[in-house]
Amino acid sequence: MGGVAKVGGFRIDWIEEEKVALIGMTRYQWEEIKLLSMTEEDIREFELEAFRLINIEREKAGRVPLIWHEDLALAASIRAKDLSENDLFDFYGSERVYSRNLVASINDGFHMRCTAGLISTAGSPQRFVEGSKGSTTSVLTGDIYVGIGFANTGSRDRWVFYAGTLRSDPTQGQVTQVTQTSIDVSEFAMEVFRLTNIERDKEGLPPLQWDEDLARAAQEHSDDMARNNYMSHTGLDGSSPSDRIKRETSRFNSWAENVASGRRTPESVVEAWMNSSGHKANILGNRQYLGVGFSNINGSYSWTQKFGQ
Repeated sequence: MGGVAKVGGFRIDWIEEEKVALIGMTRYQWEEIKLLSMTEEDIREFELEAFRLINIEREKAGRVPLIWHEDLALAASIRAKDLSENDLFDFYGSERVYSRNLVASINDGFHMRCTAGLISTAGSPQRFVEGSKGSTTSVLTGDIYVGIGFANTGSRDRWVFYAGTLRSDPTQGQVTQVTQTSIDVSEFAMEVFRLTNIERDKEGLPPLQWDEDLARAAQEHSDDMARNNYMSHTGLDGSSPSDRIKRETSRFNSWAENVASGRRTPESVVEAWMNSSGHKANILGNRQYLGVGFSNINGSYSWTQKFGQ
């Protein structure tokens, strides 16, 4: 037997034989719901709910609200659908088209140096927004316009968030709260993740899986190092790599950390790590999960890899 029900205002299909609990949707209950299919209307509701929640968080942080832009939303939806259908998690998609180039193919008027790009596997709008707040280039950036895409194919959730300013927008100069310089931070982090798995593939090793908890811990440390112009495995608050991971999750019993500073591209930092025996051992080690953080504040480039098992 089966049926259709509304959960948290959203329609889901459910199967009684699988004893799927129909519960009110809170931040961390999404995993208890088996999502089998969503209509285009459902997906649009998800995207707009995430947009609403993002502006609530921005208001709490004293940021101006973002403005929905259909061209960014179209690009985000195209990329989210592609990533979900092909079980990918990167900024290039199956056709290997960079995020900013995808946006430009739809509207080349966006000022891409301030564009934020964010990809998430969080299921619900609540979890997507909550999980993205810790990313330096995510929902609290100084951008003006936003578009959000969500897709679910075969239970592979993908959220894509694109934000930016228009070159001709007279309000552009009013946004002064951007702390990062002109680099797409999350895209650089994901490129390090991709290059790391290429190095593992060369050695016949299985790819690492992206982990958002590790990524938040890595991003926190990269931000701290860049903001305070230092490089160390010990944070200025005295925290160890293990401490920073435990702030985000207790799932990992084994961990390793690579840090670097000064390197300006994903390629150069991965190359430097591979030329160092200790860092290389971490990259080619037997841990299963990886999160990457990159920060560029006032010209200080900082990188962190967090490995977990």
